Amino acid sequence: MTVDFKKQNYSNGDTVVAKVKVRRPDGEALQPGSSIAYEVPMSLKTGKDAKVSKKMIELNSQGEVEIQFDIPSEELSQAVISVAMSTYIGYTQEKG
Repeated sequence: MTVDFKKQNYSNGDTVVAKVKVRRPDGEALQPGSSIAYEVPMSLKTGKDAKVSKKMIELNSQGEVEIQFDIPSEELSQAVISVAMSTYIGYTQEKG
């Protein structure tokens, strides 16, 4: 899996946009119409966690999809955004 963010840095209140490309362990693309689940956990300075986004989305025929999620306007205690994904066939990968 590769995740390419449109911008290098994001701030509180921004909408994050990223292109996700998913491959099987042998390097082949998943079948067109395959679905992945993704989750974006973040920690707020108040100490509570904010799960910003958790969705099931369908890949295009090249095994790619564009994802979007909003960063809360509250201050984050964690500067790294981690995108965790899993496919319907059980592959799981995380990229921060």
